[in-house]
Amino acid sequence: MNGFNPPELREEVERAMRLLEKSPGFDAFEDLEVTDPGSDDFNEADYVDDPICRDTEICLTVPRSDCEPLALTYGGLLHFAEELSQSRLVNKVECWTPKRFLLRVVANDLDSHRNLESALATGALSDSGLPSVQTRSGNRLTIKLTSGLTIFGFLVAASGDWEKHFFPPVLDDDRFIEITWDQMPPPEAEMSELIESLLFELSASANVCLARSPRPTLHFESGEDERDEHVSWHPRLRPLLSGAGIAELLSLYNRADTTLDPEFQILGFAKVLEHVSESVLREDLTRRVRTKLQSARALDPDARYISELETLFGEHSKASRKDREVLKLTVIECCDPLELQPYCPAFLDLHQVSIKSNEKDRLKGLETFASCLSSTRNRIAHAKVSYMPTGEECPEVHLAQLAGCARIAAQQAIRWYAVQHERLRVHSEIL
Repeated sequence: MNGFNPPELREEVERAMRLLEKSPGFDAFEDLEVTDPGSDDFNEADYVDDPICRDTEICLTVPRSDCEPLALTYGGLLHFAEELSQSRLVNKVECWTPKRFLLRVVANDLDSHRNLESALATGALSDSGLPSVQTRSGNRLTIKLTSGLTIFGFLVAASGDWEKHFFPPVLDDDRFIEITWDQMPPPEAEMSELIESLLFELSASANVCLARSPRPTLHFESGEDERDEHVSWHPRLRPLLSGAGIAELLSLYNRADTTLDPEFQILGFAKVLEHVSESVLREDLTRRVRTKLQSARALDPDARYISELETLFGEHSKASRKDREVLKLTVIECCDPLELQPYCPAFLDLHQVSIKSNEKDRLKGLETFASCLSSTRNRIAHAKVSYMPTGEECPEVHLAQLAGCARIAAQQAIRWYAVQHERLRVHSEIL
């Protein structure tokens, strides 16, 4: 008597179910209508007349999903469980498994969106796949565009970063570049090259301009059963900024903020800090000169006093020529390390700063962040093979985090600039 055909399928299904149960968020999966031979209520006699075969179909889906369920068979259930158990999300934009790579993307403009949806609907770039690629290691990669329920969606469901009414695990605009391989996962450098080549070819040949697009993050009001709570967002805005020099500074920030590429974000937010740096330098010079002029010697200045004043202006002129030092001075003057710390990449000292840190450690955290931002900006801006790294550049894997931290630093610099008296703000109209 056997309810599985072949009999060894029972052991495979049981292994798959135990493996799935160990997956974080397993209880979030819906419609898991799979016969579990390891459950207490399983009776194999019920399946003798109609045994479960390898090609018997099953479907899996996630909560609140309007897309087609993931179609599997009992023969493929163990493979799916093994792949899911070894999968990971990276920055909510990449999904890596032992068998595939998924990159979440978004169309950059209306024409690209129309062309992308048409290609997905007809299967021109999805079901039929794009031309396969032979890698340097002999791996054959298959590329396609896909949407709907993928392992990416299962990992989101497992993470709990969703809400049943407004923010399901699979969003209507979820679109992915999917790459699978026939051997071992290719090196990330090869994968990055392939992605860049694919994005260019889609833009140049199919008029589909795509950009990496991390899944939005959901923030809840309470820590209780978050998936069942209604999302409530009541933003409070400060008075709108205005005045001399404000418009051009905000324009720099907004251009960087609407850019999807973290490298261009870093360039843009660094430009905001550099723009403010002129006022920081001017404020520093003004403060030092005012202190000097308050001396009793200013009432009857001699040659030495004049020489000391000249030195102050000389030091200011020298400092203004060192972009690295100017950026560091700006970050120290304008930024609060405790506000930057949650956004800072873990490899920087700033990430370790806390309310218990002394002033020296906080200052060191700001300095290392500024040095990393400056070196990374230079590497991106120069883009030369002959560029000599300083060793302080941000690793590629942390660029998105550095861009997010630079965004907060730029916001703080803008706030600092806005509270300065208009006579102390340096902007294009007075240069």
